Amino acid sequence: MKLKLYSVAVATTFCAVMLFTTKTYTHSSVPDPGHSGDPLTNQTCASGSGCHGSTTQDGTSAIALQIGTSPNLLNPATASFVPAASTEYNLSVGLTGTAQKYGFELSALTASNQQAGSFTVNNTNVTSNTFNGIQYVSHKNATAAKTWIFKWTSPATINGPITFYIASNFANGDTTSNGDVIYKKAVSINGGSVGIISPSNLNNFTVYPNPASEKTTLSYNLLNSEYVSAQIMNSEGTVVKNLFAEKQAIGVVENTFNIAELAAGKYFVHINAGGKSSVKPLVKF
Repeated sequence: MKLKLYSVAVATTFCAVMLFTTKTYTHSSVPDPGHSGDPLTNQTCASGSGCHGSTTQDGTSAIALQIGTSPNLLNPATASFVPAASTEYNLSVGLTGTAQKYGFELSALTASNQQAGSFTVNNTNVTSNTFNGIQYVSHKNATAAKTWIFKWTSPATINGPITFYIASNFANGDTTSNGDVIYKKAVSINGGSVGIISPSNLNNFTVYPNPASEKTTLSYNLLNSEYVSAQIMNSEGTVVKNLFAEKQAIGVVENTFNIAELAAGKYFVHINAGGKSSVKPLVKF
């Protein structure tokens, strides 16, 4: 939305709306919340605002959302991803395409269009705002950067699918809405039982006792004879303990490990079987 304020033209790139007497104008620092393309507002910075034209494009190929327990352990967010309740994850929004400047806005909703979890900003290029009780996370100070990482804490109770609604702006930087392209995309994860990506050849992966102080056991059912490896990582994604890396036979596998040397805190047990991974949180006290 590019409006003249008396005789001065205000040049903008992204649609953050500010009030000045009875006039409005936009700038590239922060987009208005409520423009992620979610079903509550059904608006982006094109549709319903006029900031960047009037058409929103399909962002299936332009927008990528990744999720993981640390910035170094991200995988595409898909329907097969199942978050643990009340667990902090890292989210990454990445854009594919060419422009002068880029921006985004994202929200997370349950199947009943309620707020799903909460966002924590840990990046100077990301911010969050609330609109009608829904938290929106977005770019801050649009630049040529087109990847943003921030944290999302899953809901305490997960009863169904969670959908991330993402809108992105590919701006040509000419200080008008002409030539800018807005995309939107919705990415759903299933919700439900604890875990991340369950390998098709590994069932019933559990870690017990949990919390644990000295020892913990990994238990799972291996459906095929596979090369299996497991590690314990801290919340930053650093490996703090290698557990094993070996070929294992079909059947129920249980291995107990000493974790007494680990400092008290929250960790993640990563297991890989046949090239696919699963993750369980582990609390050391």
